[in-house]
Amino acid sequence: MSILVRFSLAVLTLILLAVLGLTGVSVESQRAALRGEALALGRTVAHDLAAASAEAMATDDPLTLVNLAVDAKSKNERVVYAALVARDGRVVGHSERSAMGRLFNLDRAQPLPDLGGDVQQAAYGDENVWDLVADVVPKGASAPVGSVHVGLSQSQVLKSIRDAVTRQLLLAAVLLAVGAGLSVFLMGLLVRPLTELAEAAGKVGGGDFSVRVPVRSRDEVGRLMERFNSMAENLEIARAERAEKERMQGELNVARRIQANLLPDKAPALSGWELVFHCAPAKELGGDFYDWFPLKGGKKLGLVIADVSGKGVPAALHMASLRNLMRFAAHSEAGPLETLKSVNLHAMPDLKGEHFVTVCYVEIDLAAHSGILVTAGHDPALLVSGQEVKPVRGKGMPIGVAEPEDFDFVLRECRFDLAPGEMLALYTDGITEAMDAQQKQFGRTALEAALKGGGDAKGTLERVLKAVHAHVGECEPSDDLTALILRRVA
Repeated sequence: MSILVRFSLAVLTLILLAVLGLTGVSVESQRAALRGEALALGRTVAHDLAAASAEAMATDDPLTLVNLAVDAKSKNERVVYAALVARDGRVVGHSERSAMGRLFNLDRAQPLPDLGGDVQQAAYGDENVWDLVADVVPKGASAPVGSVHVGLSQSQVLKSIRDAVTRQLLLAAVLLAVGAGLSVFLMGLLVRPLTELAEAAGKVGGGDFSVRVPVRSRDEVGRLMERFNSMAENLEIARAERAEKERMQGELNVARRIQANLLPDKAPALSGWELVFHCAPAKELGGDFYDWFPLKGGKKLGLVIADVSGKGVPAALHMASLRNLMRFAAHSEAGPLETLKSVNLHAMPDLKGEHFVTVCYVEIDLAAHSGILVTAGHDPALLVSGQEVKPVRGKGMPIGVAEPEDFDFVLRECRFDLAPGEMLALYTDGITEAMDAQQKQFGRTALEAALKGGGDAKGTLERVLKAVHAHVGECEPSDDLTALILRRVA
Protein backbone atom coordinates (compact mmCIF):
# COMPACT_ATOMS: atom_id res chain seq x y z
CA MET A 1 0.00 0.00 0.00
CA SER A 2 1.47 3.30 -1.04
CA ILE A 3 2.27 6.15 1.30
CA LEU A 4 -0.26 8.29 -0.54
CA VAL A 5 -2.93 5.70 0.09
CA ARG A 6 -1.91 5.25 3.71
CA PHE A 7 -1.68 9.01 4.20
CA SER A 8 -5.00 9.46 2.47
CA LEU A 9 -6.53 6.76 4.61
CA ALA A 10 -4.99 8.25 7.72
CA VAL A 11 -6.13 11.74 6.80
CA LEU A 12 -9.55 10.48 5.83
CA THR A 13 -9.74 8.55 9.11
CA LEU A 14 -8.74 11.65 11.05
CA ILE A 15 -11.17 13.70 9.03
CA LEU A 16 -13.90 11.16 9.63
CA LEU A 17 -13.21 11.12 13.35
CA ALA A 18 -12.97 14.89 13.39
CA VAL A 19 -16.13 15.23 11.36
CA LEU A 20 -17.96 12.82 13.65
CA GLY A 21 -16.64 14.57 16.73
CA LEU A 22 -17.32 18.05 15.47
CA THR A 23 -20.72 16.98 14.21
CA GLY A 24 -21.58 15.72 17.68
CA VAL A 25 -20.35 18.96 19.28
CA SER A 26 -22.21 21.06 16.74
CA VAL A 27 -25.42 19.09 17.17
CA GLU A 28 -25.22 19.41 20.94
CA SER A 29 -24.44 23.12 20.63
CA GLN A 30 -27.39 23.60 18.32
CA ARG A 31 -29.55 21.51 20.61
CA ALA A 32 -28.66 23.78 23.53
CA ALA A 33 -28.98 26.89 21.39
CA LEU A 34 -32.37 25.94 19.97
CA ARG A 35 -33.66 24.82 23.33
CA GLY A 36 -32.34 28.02 24.88
CA GLU A 37 -33.99 30.03 22.12
CA ALA A 38 -37.29 28.23 22.65
CA LEU A 39 -37.17 28.68 26.42
CA ALA A 40 -36.19 32.34 26.02
CA LEU A 41 -39.18 32.80 23.71
CA GLY A 42 -41.45 30.96 26.14
CA ARG A 43 -40.26 33.04 29.09
CA THR A 44 -40.81 36.22 27.08
CA VAL A 45 -44.34 35.12 26.16
CA ALA A 46 -45.08 34.07 29.76
CA HIS A 47 -43.79 37.30 31.32
CA ASP A 48 -45.49 39.47 28.69
CA LEU A 49 -48.77 37.64 29.31
CA ALA A 50 -48.33 37.96 33.09
CA ALA A 51 -47.75 41.71 32.77
CA ALA A 52 -50.67 42.19 30.38
CA SER A 53 -53.12 40.14 32.48
CA ALA A 54 -52.25 41.50 35.94
CA GLU A 55 -55.00 44.10 36.04
CA ALA A 56 -57.60 41.84 34.45
CA MET A 57 -56.84 38.99 36.89
CA ALA A 58 -56.91 41.34 39.85
CA THR A 59 -60.33 42.62 38.77
CA ASP A 60 -61.60 39.16 37.74
CA ASP A 61 -62.17 40.04 34.08
CA PRO A 62 -62.55 36.59 32.36
CA LEU A 63 -63.26 38.00 28.88
CA THR A 64 -59.99 39.95 28.81
CA LEU A 65 -58.08 36.99 30.27
CA VAL A 66 -59.39 34.60 27.59
CA ASN A 67 -58.58 37.08 24.83
CA LEU A 68 -55.04 37.57 26.16
CA ALA A 69 -54.47 33.79 26.32
CA VAL A 70 -55.82 33.23 22.79
CA ASP A 71 -53.72 36.12 21.47
CA ALA A 72 -50.54 34.78 23.11
CA LYS A 73 -51.03 31.38 21.46
CA SER A 74 -52.00 32.70 18.02
CA LYS A 75 -48.93 34.94 17.77
CA ASN A 76 -46.42 32.18 18.52
CA GLU A 77 -46.49 28.99 16.51
CA ARG A 78 -44.40 27.17 19.10
CA VAL A 79 -46.97 27.85 21.82
CA VAL A 80 -49.30 24.86 22.29
CA TYR A 81 -51.41 26.52 24.97
CA ALA A 82 -51.51 29.60 27.17
CA ALA A 83 -53.30 29.43 30.51
CA LEU A 84 -54.01 31.92 33.30
CA VAL A 85 -54.49 30.17 36.63
CA ALA A 86 -55.84 31.63 39.88
CA ARG A 87 -54.17 30.95 43.20
CA ASP A 88 -56.64 28.15 43.92
CA GLY A 89 -55.55 26.32 40.74
CA ARG A 90 -58.66 27.21 38.75
CA VAL A 91 -58.24 28.23 35.11
CA VAL A 92 -59.52 31.82 34.62
CA GLY A 93 -58.15 32.31 31.10
CA HIS A 94 -57.14 29.76 28.48
CA SER A 95 -56.39 29.60 24.77
CA GLU A 96 -58.91 26.74 24.67
CA ARG A 97 -62.19 27.98 26.10
CA SER A 98 -63.24 24.45 27.11
CA ALA A 99 -60.59 24.51 29.85
CA MET A 100 -62.15 27.53 31.60
CA GLY A 101 -63.13 27.00 35.21
CA ARG A 102 -61.32 23.68 35.56
CA LEU A 103 -58.32 22.89 37.72
CA PHE A 104 -55.09 23.25 35.77
CA ASN A 105 -53.38 19.83 35.46
CA LEU A 106 -50.71 18.43 33.16
CA ASP A 107 -49.96 14.77 32.44
CA ARG A 108 -46.58 13.34 33.40
CA ALA A 109 -45.35 16.68 34.75
CA GLN A 110 -41.68 16.57 35.77
CA PRO A 111 -39.65 19.59 37.01
CA LEU A 112 -36.43 20.43 35.12
CA PRO A 113 -34.28 22.23 37.70
CA ASP A 114 -31.29 22.42 35.33
CA LEU A 115 -33.35 24.62 32.99
CA GLY A 116 -34.59 26.92 35.76
CA GLY A 117 -37.21 26.71 38.46
CA ASP A 118 -39.90 27.97 36.10
CA VAL A 119 -39.77 25.02 33.64
CA GLN A 120 -41.23 21.53 33.76
CA GLN A 121 -41.62 18.80 31.20
CA ALA A 122 -45.13 17.45 30.69
CA ALA A 123 -47.63 16.08 28.19
CA TYR A 124 -50.53 18.08 26.83
CA GLY A 125 -52.79 15.76 24.88
CA ASP A 126 -50.51 14.01 22.35
CA GLU A 127 -47.89 16.76 22.55
CA ASN A 128 -44.78 16.78 24.73
CA VAL A 129 -44.24 20.29 26.02
CA TRP A 130 -42.08 22.47 28.18
CA ASP A 131 -44.40 24.25 30.62
CA LEU A 132 -43.08 27.68 31.64
CA VAL A 133 -44.56 29.46 34.64
CA ALA A 134 -44.63 33.16 35.56
CA ASP A 135 -46.29 34.78 38.55
CA VAL A 136 -48.99 37.42 37.96
CA VAL A 137 -48.39 40.33 40.35
CA PRO A 138 -50.59 43.44 39.89
CA LYS A 139 -49.05 46.89 40.25
CA GLY A 140 -48.70 47.77 43.90
CA ALA A 141 -49.40 44.21 45.09
CA SER A 142 -46.94 42.35 47.34
CA ALA A 143 -48.02 38.85 46.37
CA PRO A 144 -49.08 37.15 43.14
CA VAL A 145 -52.79 36.74 42.40
CA GLY A 146 -52.17 33.82 40.10
CA SER A 147 -49.81 32.43 37.51
CA VAL A 148 -49.31 32.08 33.77
CA HIS A 149 -48.57 28.72 32.14
CA VAL A 150 -47.19 28.67 28.59
CA GLY A 151 -46.65 25.30 26.87
CA LEU A 152 -43.91 25.14 24.23
CA SER A 153 -43.88 22.31 21.67
CA GLN A 154 -40.83 20.06 22.01
CA SER A 155 -41.48 18.45 18.64
CA GLN A 156 -40.61 21.60 16.70
CA VAL A 157 -37.30 21.98 18.54
CA LEU A 158 -36.51 18.28 17.99
CA LYS A 159 -37.29 18.71 14.30
CA SER A 160 -34.85 21.60 14.12
CA ILE A 161 -32.22 19.43 15.78
CA ARG A 162 -32.87 16.57 13.34
CA ASP A 163 -32.57 18.98 10.44
CA ALA A 164 -29.26 20.21 11.82
CA VAL A 165 -27.96 16.61 12.13
CA THR A 166 -28.96 15.90 8.53
CA ARG A 167 -27.12 18.98 7.29
CA GLN A 168 -24.02 17.99 9.28
CA LEU A 169 -23.90 14.49 7.82
CA LEU A 170 -24.33 15.73 4.26
CA LEU A 171 -21.59 18.26 4.75
CA ALA A 172 -19.32 15.57 6.22
CA ALA A 173 -19.83 13.38 3.13
CA VAL A 174 -18.87 16.28 0.86
CA LEU A 175 -15.78 16.99 2.92
CA LEU A 176 -14.64 13.37 2.75
CA ALA A 177 -15.11 13.24 -1.04
CA VAL A 178 -13.23 16.47 -1.76
CA GLY A 179 -10.14 15.51 0.14
CA ALA A 180 -8.12 15.91 3.27
CA GLY A 181 -6.92 19.47 2.81
CA LEU A 182 -10.16 20.87 1.51
CA SER A 183 -12.12 18.92 4.12
CA VAL A 184 -10.07 20.37 6.97
CA PHE A 185 -10.47 23.87 5.54
CA LEU A 186 -14.21 23.50 5.04
CA MET A 187 -14.59 21.95 8.48
CA GLY A 188 -12.85 24.97 9.94
CA LEU A 189 -15.21 27.27 8.07
CA LEU A 190 -18.19 25.33 9.37
CA VAL A 191 -17.17 24.92 12.98
CA ARG A 192 -16.20 28.54 13.61
CA PRO A 193 -19.60 30.15 12.90
CA LEU A 194 -21.44 27.37 14.71
CA THR A 195 -19.26 27.84 17.74
CA GLU A 196 -19.94 31.57 17.59
CA LEU A 197 -23.63 30.84 17.27
CA ALA A 198 -23.59 28.47 20.24
CA GLU A 199 -21.78 31.05 22.37
CA ALA A 200 -24.17 33.79 21.23
CA ALA A 201 -27.17 31.57 21.91
CA GLY A 202 -25.85 30.95 25.40
CA LYS A 203 -25.66 34.71 25.99
CA VAL A 204 -29.18 35.20 24.65
CA GLY A 205 -30.35 32.39 26.91
CA GLY A 206 -28.75 34.32 29.78
CA GLY A 207 -30.73 37.45 28.90
CA ASP A 208 -28.18 39.36 26.80
CA PHE A 209 -30.27 40.17 23.71
CA SER A 210 -27.75 42.67 22.37
CA VAL A 211 -25.36 39.93 21.14
CA ARG A 212 -24.95 39.51 17.35
CA VAL A 213 -22.98 37.01 15.25
CA PRO A 214 -21.10 37.96 12.06
CA VAL A 215 -22.65 36.73 8.80
CA ARG A 216 -19.83 35.63 6.50
CA SER A 217 -21.79 33.68 3.89
CA ARG A 218 -25.17 33.35 2.21
CA ASP A 219 -25.48 29.58 2.67
CA GLU A 220 -27.53 27.70 5.25
CA VAL A 221 -25.16 28.68 8.04
CA GLY A 222 -25.27 32.30 6.94
CA ARG A 223 -29.06 32.28 6.87
CA LEU A 224 -29.06 30.64 10.28
CA MET A 225 -26.82 33.47 11.52
CA GLU A 226 -29.14 36.05 9.98
CA ARG A 227 -32.16 34.44 11.57
CA PHE A 228 -30.37 34.26 14.89
CA ASN A 229 -29.47 37.96 14.64
CA SER A 230 -33.05 38.77 13.66
CA MET A 231 -34.35 36.74 16.60
CA ALA A 232 -32.00 38.47 19.04
CA GLU A 233 -32.94 41.88 17.65
CA ASN A 234 -36.65 41.12 17.94
CA LEU A 235 -36.19 39.92 21.52
CA GLU A 236 -34.24 43.09 22.34
CA ILE A 237 -36.94 45.27 20.78
CA ALA A 238 -39.66 43.33 22.60
CA ARG A 239 -37.92 43.78 25.92
CA ALA A 240 -37.42 47.51 25.28
CA GLU A 241 -41.06 47.92 24.26
CA ARG A 242 -42.19 46.05 27.34
CA ALA A 243 -40.02 48.26 29.55
CA GLU A 244 -41.39 51.38 27.85
CA LYS A 245 -44.94 50.11 28.20
CA GLU A 246 -44.40 49.41 31.88
CA ARG A 247 -42.88 52.88 32.33
CA MET A 248 -45.81 54.58 30.59
CA GLN A 249 -48.30 52.48 32.53
CA GLY A 250 -46.56 53.45 35.75
CA GLU A 251 -46.81 57.14 34.86
CA LEU A 252 -50.49 56.73 33.95
CA ASN A 253 -51.14 55.02 37.29
CA VAL A 254 -49.51 57.94 39.11
CA ALA A 255 -51.54 60.43 37.06
CA ARG A 256 -54.73 58.49 37.79
CA ARG A 257 -54.02 58.60 41.54
CA ILE A 258 -53.30 62.34 41.36
CA GLN A 259 -56.51 62.93 39.42
CA ALA A 260 -58.53 60.85 41.89
CA ASN A 261 -57.09 62.90 44.77
CA LEU A 262 -58.39 66.09 43.13
CA LEU A 263 -61.98 64.86 43.41
CA PRO A 264 -63.84 64.75 46.75
CA ASP A 265 -63.88 61.25 48.20
CA LYS A 266 -66.72 61.71 50.67
CA ALA A 267 -69.82 63.86 50.91
CA PRO A 268 -69.99 66.80 53.35
CA ALA A 269 -72.03 66.44 56.53
CA LEU A 270 -75.13 68.56 55.88
CA SER A 271 -77.97 68.76 58.37
CA GLY A 272 -81.23 68.04 56.57
CA TRP A 273 -79.54 67.08 53.28
CA GLU A 274 -78.12 64.00 51.54
CA LEU A 275 -75.41 64.18 48.90
CA VAL A 276 -74.14 61.15 46.93
CA PHE A 277 -71.89 60.89 43.89
CA HIS A 278 -70.27 58.50 41.39
CA CYS A 279 -67.45 58.96 38.86
CA ALA A 280 -66.02 56.13 36.72
CA PRO A 281 -63.52 57.13 33.97
CA ALA A 282 -63.80 55.18 30.70
CA LYS A 283 -59.99 55.22 30.27
CA GLU A 284 -57.01 55.48 32.60
CA LEU A 285 -57.65 59.22 32.84
CA GLY A 286 -61.02 60.89 32.51
CA GLY A 287 -62.34 64.29 31.48
CA ASP A 288 -65.39 64.38 33.81
CA PHE A 289 -65.21 65.94 37.21
CA TYR A 290 -67.46 66.92 40.08
CA ASP A 291 -66.91 69.09 43.13
CA TRP A 292 -68.64 70.80 46.03
CA PHE A 293 -67.56 73.50 48.44
CA PRO A 294 -69.11 75.63 51.19
CA LEU A 295 -69.93 79.28 50.41
CA LYS A 296 -70.78 82.26 52.62
CA GLY A 297 -69.37 80.57 55.72
CA GLY A 298 -71.31 77.37 55.17
CA LYS A 299 -74.70 78.99 54.55
CA LYS A 300 -74.57 77.96 50.92
CA LEU A 301 -73.23 74.93 49.05
CA GLY A 302 -71.64 75.08 45.60
CA LEU A 303 -72.12 72.04 43.36
CA VAL A 304 -70.40 71.59 40.03
CA ILE A 305 -70.29 68.83 37.43
CA ALA A 306 -68.39 69.18 34.15
CA ASP A 307 -67.27 67.27 31.06
CA VAL A 308 -64.05 68.18 29.23
CA SER A 309 -64.00 67.29 25.54
CA GLY A 310 -61.64 64.45 24.62
CA LYS A 311 -60.06 61.74 26.75
CA GLY A 312 -56.72 60.87 28.28
CA VAL A 313 -53.96 63.20 29.48
CA PRO A 314 -55.10 66.45 27.73
CA ALA A 315 -58.61 66.16 29.13
CA ALA A 316 -57.25 65.33 32.59
CA LEU A 317 -54.98 68.41 32.58
CA HIS A 318 -57.83 70.71 31.53
CA MET A 319 -60.02 69.09 34.18
CA ALA A 320 -57.49 69.90 36.92
CA SER A 321 -57.15 73.49 35.68
CA LEU A 322 -60.92 74.00 35.50
CA ARG A 323 -61.40 72.61 39.01
CA ASN A 324 -59.06 75.24 40.42
CA LEU A 325 -60.67 78.01 38.35
CA MET A 326 -64.15 77.01 39.56
CA ARG A 327 -63.14 77.01 43.20
CA PHE A 328 -61.33 80.35 42.90
CA ALA A 329 -64.18 82.04 41.01
CA ALA A 330 -66.96 80.60 43.22
CA HIS A 331 -65.38 81.81 46.44
CA SER A 332 -65.60 85.39 45.18
CA GLU A 333 -69.31 84.91 46.11
CA ALA A 334 -70.47 86.93 43.12
CA GLY A 335 -73.08 84.31 42.25
CA PRO A 336 -73.27 81.48 39.70
CA LEU A 337 -73.62 83.76 36.68
CA GLU A 338 -70.48 85.76 37.42
CA THR A 339 -68.64 82.61 38.49
CA LEU A 340 -68.98 80.98 35.06
CA LYS A 341 -68.18 84.23 33.29
CA SER A 342 -64.94 84.45 35.23
CA VAL A 343 -64.10 80.79 34.55
CA ASN A 344 -64.58 81.24 30.79
CA LEU A 345 -62.51 84.42 30.81
CA HIS A 346 -59.53 82.71 32.45
CA ALA A 347 -59.91 79.30 30.74
CA MET A 348 -60.19 80.63 27.17
CA PRO A 349 -56.41 81.28 26.70
CA ASP A 350 -55.57 77.73 27.81
CA LEU A 351 -58.25 75.94 25.79
CA LYS A 352 -57.38 77.98 22.64
CA GLY A 353 -60.52 76.76 20.88
CA GLU A 354 -59.06 73.24 20.63
CA HIS A 355 -60.98 71.89 23.62
CA PHE A 356 -64.18 72.92 25.36
CA VAL A 357 -65.89 72.18 28.64
CA THR A 358 -69.59 71.77 29.44
CA VAL A 359 -70.45 72.80 33.01
CA CYS A 360 -73.46 72.71 35.30
CA TYR A 361 -72.95 74.89 38.39
CA VAL A 362 -75.45 75.23 41.25
CA GLU A 363 -75.44 77.28 44.42
CA ILE A 364 -77.79 75.90 47.10
CA ASP A 365 -79.08 78.14 49.91
CA LEU A 366 -79.21 75.52 52.67
CA ALA A 367 -81.48 77.53 54.94
CA ALA A 368 -83.90 78.81 52.27
CA HIS A 369 -83.97 75.42 50.50
CA SER A 370 -83.55 77.09 47.13
CA GLY A 371 -80.95 77.16 44.43
CA ILE A 372 -79.57 79.05 41.45
CA LEU A 373 -78.33 77.02 38.49
CA VAL A 374 -76.24 78.00 35.49
CA THR A 375 -75.30 75.65 32.62
CA ALA A 376 -72.61 76.17 29.99
CA GLY A 377 -73.61 73.82 27.18
CA HIS A 378 -74.32 71.02 29.70
CA ASP A 379 -77.37 68.76 29.96
CA PRO A 380 -80.07 70.20 32.24
CA ALA A 381 -80.21 69.16 35.86
CA LEU A 382 -83.25 67.08 36.83
CA LEU A 383 -85.52 68.01 39.74
CA VAL A 384 -87.16 64.84 41.10
CA SER A 385 -90.37 65.12 43.11
CA GLY A 386 -91.92 61.69 43.67
CA GLN A 387 -92.97 60.38 40.25
CA GLU A 388 -92.40 63.74 38.54
CA VAL A 389 -89.10 64.74 36.97
CA LYS A 390 -88.60 68.28 35.65
CA PRO A 391 -85.54 69.66 33.88
CA VAL A 392 -83.86 72.68 35.44
CA ARG A 393 -82.24 74.55 32.59
CA GLY A 394 -79.83 77.39 32.48
CA LYS A 395 -78.61 78.80 29.20
CA GLY A 396 -75.11 79.16 27.88
CA MET A 397 -72.38 77.99 25.54
CA PRO A 398 -69.61 75.57 26.55
CA ILE A 399 -66.58 77.15 28.12
CA GLY A 400 -63.77 77.66 25.65
CA VAL A 401 -65.78 78.11 22.43
CA ALA A 402 -66.55 81.83 22.56
CA GLU A 403 -64.86 85.03 23.66
CA PRO A 404 -66.18 86.65 26.89
CA GLU A 405 -68.39 89.23 25.15
CA ASP A 406 -70.33 86.47 23.31
CA PHE A 407 -70.23 83.95 26.18
CA ASP A 408 -71.48 86.49 28.76
CA PHE A 409 -74.26 87.75 26.50
CA VAL A 410 -75.85 84.30 26.13
CA LEU A 411 -75.44 83.05 29.72
CA ARG A 412 -78.64 82.85 31.82
CA GLU A 413 -79.42 81.46 35.27
CA CYS A 414 -82.41 79.50 36.60
CA ARG A 415 -83.83 79.58 40.12
CA PHE A 416 -85.66 76.71 41.84
CA ASP A 417 -86.85 75.48 45.24
CA LEU A 418 -86.40 72.09 46.88
CA ALA A 419 -89.27 70.73 49.00
CA PRO A 420 -88.71 67.97 51.56
CA GLY A 421 -87.95 64.67 49.80
CA GLU A 422 -87.13 66.32 46.47
CA MET A 423 -83.83 65.63 44.74
CA LEU A 424 -81.62 67.46 42.29
CA ALA A 425 -79.67 65.18 39.90
CA LEU A 426 -76.59 66.38 38.01
CA TYR A 427 -74.95 64.09 35.44
CA THR A 428 -72.72 64.01 32.36
CA ASP A 429 -73.61 62.72 28.91
CA GLY A 430 -71.64 59.55 29.60
CA ILE A 431 -74.84 58.32 31.29
CA THR A 432 -77.46 59.43 28.76
CA GLU A 433 -75.26 58.46 25.79
CA ALA A 434 -74.12 55.08 27.14
CA MET A 435 -74.57 52.62 24.27
CA ASP A 436 -75.42 48.94 24.09
CA ALA A 437 -74.16 46.44 21.50
CA GLN A 438 -76.62 47.82 18.91
CA GLN A 439 -75.27 51.38 19.41
CA LYS A 440 -78.52 52.44 21.07
CA GLN A 441 -78.12 55.17 23.70
CA PHE A 442 -79.46 54.89 27.23
CA GLY A 443 -81.22 58.24 26.85
CA ARG A 444 -82.73 60.77 29.21
CA THR A 445 -86.12 59.04 29.25
CA ALA A 446 -84.54 55.93 30.80
CA LEU A 447 -82.62 58.14 33.23
CA GLU A 448 -85.81 59.88 34.36
CA ALA A 449 -87.52 56.49 34.78
CA ALA A 450 -84.70 55.29 37.04
CA LEU A 451 -84.92 58.49 39.11
CA LYS A 452 -88.66 58.01 39.76
CA GLY A 453 -88.24 54.91 41.88
CA GLY A 454 -88.32 56.82 45.15
CA GLY A 455 -86.16 56.23 48.21
CA ASP A 456 -83.11 58.07 49.51
CA ALA A 457 -80.33 59.61 47.42
CA LYS A 458 -78.00 56.63 47.74
CA GLY A 459 -80.61 54.13 46.61
CA THR A 460 -81.62 56.38 43.73
CA LEU A 461 -78.05 56.68 42.47
CA GLU A 462 -77.52 52.91 42.74
CA ARG A 463 -80.73 52.35 40.78
CA VAL A 464 -79.57 54.70 38.01
CA LEU A 465 -76.16 53.04 37.72
CA LYS A 466 -77.74 49.57 37.72
CA ALA A 467 -80.02 50.62 34.86
CA VAL A 468 -77.09 52.03 32.86
CA HIS A 469 -74.98 48.89 33.34
CA ALA A 470 -77.92 46.67 32.39
CA HIS A 471 -78.35 48.69 29.19
CA VAL A 472 -74.65 48.60 28.26
CA GLY A 473 -74.22 44.89 29.05
CA GLU A 474 -70.77 43.53 28.16
CA CYS A 475 -69.84 46.54 26.01
CA GLU A 476 -66.95 48.66 27.21
CA PRO A 477 -68.01 52.18 28.28
CA SER A 478 -67.36 54.77 25.59
CA ASP A 479 -67.38 57.74 27.98
CA ASP A 480 -66.92 58.59 31.64
CA LEU A 481 -69.91 57.92 33.92
CA THR A 482 -70.43 60.74 36.42
CA ALA A 483 -73.50 61.65 38.49
CA LEU A 484 -74.28 63.63 41.64
CA ILE A 485 -77.58 63.67 43.54
CA LEU A 486 -78.60 66.16 46.28
CA ARG A 487 -81.73 65.35 48.33
CA ARG A 488 -83.49 67.52 50.85
CA VAL A 489 -84.38 65.32 53.80
CA ALA A 490 -86.34 67.84 55.86
